[in-house]
Amino acid sequence: MTFQYFPDEPMYSQGVLLALNTGADVNEVDRACRSFAERGDTPAGVAWYESWSAVANLVAGQASVDERAGRLFTAAHKHRRACIYYILAERYLDATDERKQVAYRSVLDEFAAFVACSGEPVEFVEVPYAGTSLPCLFIPAGGPGPSPTVINIDGFDMFKEILYLRRGDQARLRGLSMLVVDTPGVGEALRLRGMPARFDTEVPIAACVDYLETRADVDPDRIGLLGNSLGGYYAPRAASFEKRLKCCAAWGAAFNAGPRVRQMYGSDAVLSAPASQLLWVTGQETLEEALRVMDDFNLAPVLSQLNVPLLVLHGENDHLVPWENAEQTVAAATGSPRVDLVRGTAELGGAGHVSMDNFESGADIIFDWLAEILSGRLSNDSGAHERTRSSTGR
Repeated sequence: MTFQYFPDEPMYSQGVLLALNTGADVNEVDRACRSFAERGDTPAGVAWYESWSAVANLVAGQASVDERAGRLFTAAHKHRRACIYYILAERYLDATDERKQVAYRSVLDEFAAFVACSGEPVEFVEVPYAGTSLPCLFIPAGGPGPSPTVINIDGFDMFKEILYLRRGDQARLRGLSMLVVDTPGVGEALRLRGMPARFDTEVPIAACVDYLETRADVDPDRIGLLGNSLGGYYAPRAASFEKRLKCCAAWGAAFNAGPRVRQMYGSDAVLSAPASQLLWVTGQETLEEALRVMDDFNLAPVLSQLNVPLLVLHGENDHLVPWENAEQTVAAATGSPRVDLVRGTAELGGAGHVSMDNFESGADIIFDWLAEILSGRLSNDSGAHERTRSSTGR
């Protein structure tokens, strides 16, 4: 994590990078951060909420003015940024704080307003699951015929709106549709539907594949899976059991989450979220119970069953998950016909957790690989590269 707005508080610096990587305005980010830095005796999580929600409220109000005046494109830009700032406001509040739900509902409202005003090709869909459903976003590739499709899932403490706002067009540009899912333990599935995380992620992923197979615009023989952060456990685990998937990409490895989570929450080590979030995500009442749940998040017993291509992209300076997790994941995937390990470096960017120090470089690697494996496209015109070389004389 190269850029740290708060050098002595890495968790909050991580939040700043999340905002910037999701498309926030740097001046609005600085306004929130300056307010947070001047918090005085206010508890950090509360001060963070107050600082970011104040900016979010300001920008959301401006968006509403533009929307009423019919300036929908401008309104969309502001609803998008307000959504990001509400995401940040919610992030570090204690899970029992009522303001966390208020902020999250504002996330949903602002994201829906952004989609409506912008006309972005986003469908709000529900995937039948365990007698209820999983909330999802479906982004069609467009064009003729059924398309290859990527199921995109998150990790420990984010949700589908973040995944879309952080370059949700990357798949569509490459001829890939994308289903962005709040799986149990994250986003709306946790916050509004009370679904805690589960280690056997093949169950919700199977439900997603079932749903995609009902869509005439999806090629059921070209469905891949992408997991981010703790999704580096979730996705390879699911792909080891769900044999209808054709490939798996882990944007950040998480080979054996239990020991690392114990280390983080048992010391003063850098955290990605408050301890209360771990209890909430796992559905447990005590830290020890939550840690026992996380002990089951281990790829060692199952990854030899993976029989599709696997990509692992991991930063060499990941402050949350050591590099050895990437090597262990690759070494255990003995049944995969193709395993690609990409090391994010400080020189090229993407050395941090899930490429947070250079998100664009990581996204290019991930989605190019998915397009290659699923027979998407790497450009709009196969002759564009030759014309560019000719015009530049190289």
